Amino acid sequence: MNVMVGLAKISQEEVVLSLKKEEMTLLLQWIEIRNEKLYRIGWSYLQNQLDIEDALHNAILITYEKIYTLKTDHYFETWFIRIFLNECKKILREKKRSRVMEKIDSDNELPEREKVSNLELSDVMEKLDNDTRELITLKYISGYTHKEIGQIVKMQENTVKTKIHRGLKAIRKLF
Repeated sequence: MNVMVGLAKISQEEVVLSLKKEEMTLLLQWIEIRNEKLYRIGWSYLQNQLDIEDALHNAILITYEKIYTLKTDHYFETWFIRIFLNECKKILREKKRSRVMEKIDSDNELPEREKVSNLELSDVMEKLDNDTRELITLKYISGYTHKEIGQIVKMQENTVKTKIHRGLKAIRKLF
């Protein structure tokens, strides 16, 4: 996939080649082009600008350090998105751990009826298992096709479709 930057095109292969030469300029331009898509992915997990920036920064560093582990240059975008998703999940786990500790320390629990009245889509998504939430996020928030999602999460396309369908059913039941 080629992307326009001014008059120059940047292919995934060119980005990989420049990274192997220890040059980050093309990677940063490539990321800038996909900034909106990456932001939507990050927001769907973290819902915090600074956390998204941390995850993206970490993903860039990991990509730079581990570029030689990429088996096929053509799958660079898929590989990078997977690294970014993993970094988002890592930050999310850390935040959840700290929230659990705060909750343990706090005796102030909301009444059950207030919890239900504050139910939003993000709360419903939290109730889904991680895999299903990730697939729905990639499909409906980030706009990837079933085939692209399958490549990112290393699943068959039909499995992706089935899990997304079941996840949407579960969301409808929770509303």
